[in-house]
Amino acid sequence: MSGNTRLGDIAVGICVCKPHSPPPIGMIAVVVTSSSDVSTNNKGTARCADIGITPCGHVGIILSCSGDVITNGRGTARSGDVLVGCFNGVIATCSGDTYSNG
Repeated sequence: MSGNTRLGDIAVGICVCKPHSPPPIGMIAVVVTSSSDVSTNNKGTARCADIGITPCGHVGIILSCSGDVITNGRGTARSGDVLVGCFNGVIATCSGDTYSNG
């Protein structure tokens, strides 16, 4: 089991898009979209296809998520799940007391 991801949680990885020269460059992304009506620890619960944005403005989309716990018709995102796009990384922060299975 992994902790559920919430609005404002952090992913770590690399930014592979310009203007970085040469790419890739180590980066963080903040989860900026989530459920508007389901919360975890009073923050919106993140799901598959929600978005993380880096300080340079590039985007990663949450690709992996729970197959068992569904939020608004999408799998619930957890620590260790993957983001892909200009930002490629894994979710590093999460709820410490709310968990989802595979």
